[in-house]
Amino acid sequence: MKPDSVIQLRKRGGATAVTVPRLEQATKLRLGFTTRLDGVSRGSYAGCNLSFEVGDDDGAVVENRRWAARLLRVPFESLTFCSQAHGDEMAVVTKEDRGRGLFSSRQAFTGRDAMVTNLLGITLCILTADCLPLILIDPERRAAGVAHLGWKGTSLKLAMKTVFKLGQEYASKAEDILAILGPAICPQCYEVDDALKEKFLGDDKVFRRIAPRHYSFDLVGANKAQLLEAGVKEENIIDTNLCTAKYLDYFYSHRAEGASTGRQMAAVMLR
Repeated sequence: MKPDSVIQLRKRGGATAVTVPRLEQATKLRLGFTTRLDGVSRGSYAGCNLSFEVGDDDGAVVENRRWAARLLRVPFESLTFCSQAHGDEMAVVTKEDRGRGLFSSRQAFTGRDAMVTNLLGITLCILTADCLPLILIDPERRAAGVAHLGWKGTSLKLAMKTVFKLGQEYASKAEDILAILGPAICPQCYEVDDALKEKFLGDDKVFRRIAPRHYSFDLVGANKAQLLEAGVKEENIIDTNLCTAKYLDYFYSHRAEGASTGRQMAAVMLR
């Protein structure tokens, strides 16, 4: 995997992440997407697993989260999580919520797949292993959001709804918002059937027939189309263009490895 001129691999201590240095510098924030490299987890979670909900040792997960915080240059205690449910519910994060879910998924926002905030020093975190992690930044109104986008969240138009949520809560304008699409499964690795395709009526452009009743699904392309429909400018969308199923040395992949695998993290903090 070779990073291009926009994204870079950052390594520090016991973890490695994909970052966007120019964006961090220009907008006074921290952001990044962790990888599975290094870390202290073992077995099928080997590497830097950051989820409590996959069967890994809790102590290993906490240690991995400490490494990830150092790598992303954010306070460990600022990491804030939601317990994802593949839906379209969102959380507005306040100062009292800082650090929710850090030591236990039971303390995280329940049943939420997106979070927004305009507060400094709160790191919004999403965990994935093929689903698309989306980071949204409004440098004008100083607000940020994250979303976890599997096929269900995509069918519910969560990417679009998160853009609208930033507008509702912080008066963000879609044309000002920057969108970063993190590592996710690519169309060549994501085969689906008729039943799933029928949930996306009118979105045929993101499906390609590869066999009778079987299609490839462009998860990233579907969400990029939603962002454009919501009013985000195409030039403000950054696609890391990294497939989690192809780059198994770098990322966990539920589709390629099965249920017993870890999770990487997308994170953003205003500062």
